[in-house]
Amino acid sequence: MEKKENEWDDLCRKISSIFGVEASLNGILFLVGIREKGLILSRFSKEEKLDLINLGCCRLLSIRNYCSCQGEDPDGWPIWEKNPDLKPLTEEMKIQVLKESAVIYFKESDIE
Repeated sequence: MEKKENEWDDLCRKISSIFGVEASLNGILFLVGIREKGLILSRFSKEEKLDLINLGCCRLLSIRNYCSCQGEDPDGWPIWEKNPDLKPLTEEMKIQVLKESAVIYFKESDIE
């Protein structure tokens, strides 16, 4: 468990250094959402930010098969479906899975 927390802390430091902000789980979910939509960092409305955080959350949960992309809606946003074979996550478990998945996501995307 400690190794995973260290990897999460390292990721937060790296993201903070690159973007000059204090990295948090929501900030990293937002960044994943921006990357997945192929957008650049700019000003977004509150609704757009929430949509991007949700996209980041779903994308990271998909790494652990908690959900999968079923296509796109007419506006080009992914449609996600929960995996009915897995038991629901408690909020604490969800945070842990998101942190671990974020580490995997950014290792695979080789962010510098």
